[in-house]
Amino acid sequence: YSYKDLLNIVDGKYLINGISGSGKTNLVSEKYVKYIKKCNYNASQILVLTSSSADASNLQEKIINSLHQSHDDTWIISFFLRLQKVAIG
Repeated sequence: YSYKDLLNIVDGKYLINGISGSGKTNLVSEKYVKYIKKCNYNASQILVLTSSSADASNLQEKIINSLHQSHDDTWIISFFLRLQKVAIG
């Protein structure tokens, strides 16, 4: 996979989707670090949602290592979306 295959921009927001091992975590961490270092964003202006706590921890570790500092106002959150079938009628 290339980053181009993983990245969609919807209403000015990034939507990154791909299978395990496709590079999603690297892409997110690179974009995050770019916005902090080159675009002068504050960490509090960026929200990252992941599908598991493990992914959120891994991503936060990658970002902190890339920035060489801790960011207490970093918003990397895991969420779980559960879809249920509903019988109608």
